[in-house]
Amino acid sequence: MTSNDVENARWEEDGDEGPHKYDTTAILNSIVTIVFDTVYELPYPDPKAEILSQFLIGMAKDIPPKCRQEGADPARQFDGIQMAAQEAWERSHAQILAVANYIRIAGDAFSKVTSLTKMARNYKITAEKWKNWTSKLKEMADAVDKDARWDLKERLQKAHNKMVETQKLMYLYQINSQKSSVNLDIMTYTSITIVVCPYHVGAYDHRVGGGPLRILSHGIERDLSKLAPVSFINIGPVDEFEGEIGKTFEIIRRISNAVATAVKNNSFPLVLSGNCYGSTGTLAGLNQHSSGGSRPGALWLDAHDDLDNPSIHENGYLDAMSASMMTGSSWHTLMKSVPGHEPLDVKKVIWCGLRDCSELQIKGIKEAGVDVVWGKADGKVDFTAGLAAVLNRRDDIKDAHIHLDLDVLDQSLGRVNDFPSFGGFFPEDLTGLMQMIPQKVNPTSLVVCSFDPRLEGGDTVARLACQAILQLIGALKERGTLVAKSG
Repeated sequence: MTSNDVENARWEEDGDEGPHKYDTTAILNSIVTIVFDTVYELPYPDPKAEILSQFLIGMAKDIPPKCRQEGADPARQFDGIQMAAQEAWERSHAQILAVANYIRIAGDAFSKVTSLTKMARNYKITAEKWKNWTSKLKEMADAVDKDARWDLKERLQKAHNKMVETQKLMYLYQINSQKSSVNLDIMTYTSITIVVCPYHVGAYDHRVGGGPLRILSHGIERDLSKLAPVSFINIGPVDEFEGEIGKTFEIIRRISNAVATAVKNNSFPLVLSGNCYGSTGTLAGLNQHSSGGSRPGALWLDAHDDLDNPSIHENGYLDAMSASMMTGSSWHTLMKSVPGHEPLDVKKVIWCGLRDCSELQIKGIKEAGVDVVWGKADGKVDFTAGLAAVLNRRDDIKDAHIHLDLDVLDQSLGRVNDFPSFGGFFPEDLTGLMQMIPQKVNPTSLVVCSFDPRLEGGDTVARLACQAILQLIGALKERGTLVAKSG
C-alpha cells in the first residue's frame, strides 16, 4: 500500500473524499484545457479536430465513478473535463461576439469595398461563402439561449441582418469573379412593367393569345408587387390592320415602343405575349433605349429554333419566323418599320431546350454555328449546367434578353400549345435556369409566350410560368439589379 492509499483511506474513514479525487480533477482539467487550446489552432474544418473531440468524449465516458462528485454543481458534473469545457465555451462566446460586432461595425465599409471592382478582387470572397456565413450566424442566433451573457443572441441576430443586407453585393461580386467581362455598368431597375399582349397573330385571346390572361389570373401581379412596384402597358386591338401579317407587325411595333418606355422609366420589362415575336419587338425596344450603345444577346429557351424564313417554311405558322425576323434573315422591309430594329447577330443567340426540329432546321442551325443546349426525348439533360458552361465561355454576351417559350417544358407536364414534345424542361430545370442566368449575365428583359391555356394542363403550365417569372425577378432583386422596395 502506497502512502497515497494510506492518506486516502484516512480521509474516507472520516467520510470525506480523498485527495485522489481532486488530483484526478486537476489532471483532467489540464489535459482538456490543452486539447481545447490545440483545437483553436486548427484550421476549420480539420480531421484532427474530430480526433480530439472523440478523445475527450472517450475520457468523459471512462472516468471512474469514484472520481465523480455526487450532487455537484451542474456546471461541474464532469469535473475537470466539464470545467475546461465551460471555460472554452465562455471563450467561444467571446470570440463569436467579437465576430458579430465586427460584422455590424464593418458591414457598411465592406459593402463599399466590394462595390469597387479593383478593391474587391483583393478579397477571396464568393457569394456562396457569404451565403454560408449568413446561414451560420442564423444557426448560432437560434442556438444561443436568450439569457446568454453579453446579449449574445440579440447581437448575433443583428449581425445576421447586416449580412443579409449586404448579401446582394456578393451576387454582383460573384458575377465579376466568374465572368470578368460582365458589364459592371448594369441597368438598375426601380419597378416592373408588365406588357400584356394577349394575341395570336392579331386575334385577341385566341389559342396562345389566352396565355397572358391565364398567367395574370394566377396572381403574378400580386406576387411581383411584393418585390417592386408594378405597372402595366396593354397592347390594344389591331383589328384595323391587314391580315395576320399586318396585325403581327403592328403588334411588334407596339411592343417595341412599350419596352422602350419601360426601360426609359428604369422599369424591368416583363412581356406576356401570345406569340414568340414578343421577343422580336422587345429586342427592338431595348435598342431604342441603348441609342448606339452595346446590344444585348438573347437566351432562347424554346423547343423550336424559330429561324424559318418564307423560302423554307413548311406549315404556315408565322410565329416560326420570329427569331429570323429578329436576326435580319426574313421580312426585311416590314422589319424596317419596327422602331429600334437592328438585326441581331444570330451567333449572339443561345438556344436551350431545342429539340423539335426538322432535318432542314437542324442543318440550318449547324451551318449557322450557334450555341445550342439540345433537349433529348430519350434521355435526361442537365440544362442548367449546359447553359452555364456555354455562358462561361461566351465573353461577348454580357447583357441578355430572356425568351421563355413555354413549349420548352416537357410534354408530360401539360400540352402547352399545338407543338408539344418530350425531352424538355422539368420544374427543377426551370428553377435552376432562372436562378443561374442572373449569375452569368445581366438580364435586360423577359418574354413569356406561346402558351394555350385551354389545352390539357393549362393551370399547371400557368403556375410553372409564374414560378419562373418570380424566380428570375427575385434573383434580380437579390443581386441588386432591382432595387425598389415593395409598398
